[in-house]
Amino acid sequence: MAQALHRALIATRLAVPFLLGLVLAVLSFVPYGSPDLSIVMPSLTLPLVFYWSLHRPEAMPFWAAFVIGLWQDILVGGSLGLMALLLVLARGLVDNQRQVLLTQSFAIVWLVFAVASGLLTALAWVVAGLWWNHAFAVMPFFVHWGLGVAVYVPLAMGFRRLDQLLYEQA
Repeated sequence: MAQALHRALIATRLAVPFLLGLVLAVLSFVPYGSPDLSIVMPSLTLPLVFYWSLHRPEAMPFWAAFVIGLWQDILVGGSLGLMALLLVLARGLVDNQRQVLLTQSFAIVWLVFAVASGLLTALAWVVAGLWWNHAFAVMPFFVHWGLGVAVYVPLAMGFRRLDQLLYEQA
């Protein structure tokens, strides 16, 4: 009985970041009063994948990043697979640099997130333009990127608290 309870606790710990990612994908597209805002809303899933890939990679495997991204692609109705690709690339980047990033201050990790997010946003701009055969305006992508960098801090603080609740106080 105790062993089954222990396995259930581990499964719950591992499922929470994935389920939270699915919820954040939905929240990324909730209308906030102006239809123009939907163009520049920050990605809430990129900070999630970045944080959990760094601090609890077992809770954010590549398949989870892919499914969260695919869910977000389905919700937005855009280029199917684009966000999935971006989140998997983010997961891979963090996986590749994890040992280095874990020794850095929060400010440096935030800077790395900002650079990675900028590169991924630029890639999204290029791929979306190729997909739709349209040259999209650059400014909404810059605003999207800047807001994403700004929301990383409060999201990371919330994820850290959740991480503590799931792992350190159990």
